[in-house]
Amino acid sequence: MSQRGAQVFGAILSLVVLIIYAVLLGSGIYNAFANPETSYADVSLQAANLVTGLVGSVVAAGLALQQPQPRPRQESQLRGRVMSLSQVVAPHRVSISTQEAIGWAYLTVWLVIGLAAFLVTVTRPDVPALVSNTGWTWLGTAVAATYAYFGIERT
Repeated sequence: MSQRGAQVFGAILSLVVLIIYAVLLGSGIYNAFANPETSYADVSLQAANLVTGLVGSVVAAGLALQQPQPRPRQESQLRGRVMSLSQVVAPHRVSISTQEAIGWAYLTVWLVIGLAAFLVTVTRPDVPALVSNTGWTWLGTAVAATYAYFGIERT
């Protein structure tokens, strides 16, 4: 497989995982309110745990990367880190605006779904394991992503 083909395949796979994450966990969060007695098959729990870990790992790794070239002065640190994230999930040969949109989508979906799952978990008495596992996993990954974002180093 050519390098371009591998990049496109990786980008498609990353976006498919993000869509699965959004749909599976979004419906789980919705059901925590609308149908709290909903139960999920073991395979759904395993899939939710897997995609939560994958998406969180990609976000943390992407935020840890530094831009290799100097950033323009007007570019914020957040935008630079989102561009680094986008280079993890999008092919390097697509337009910069497309790459940036993919990076923002990844960060936003991960943040919204994960934060919602965590808040539902700590505020509702009965939450499906699919949502509570995601909420707690997201919290741990958010701590790692924050460390990665700020580049905290041992002195």
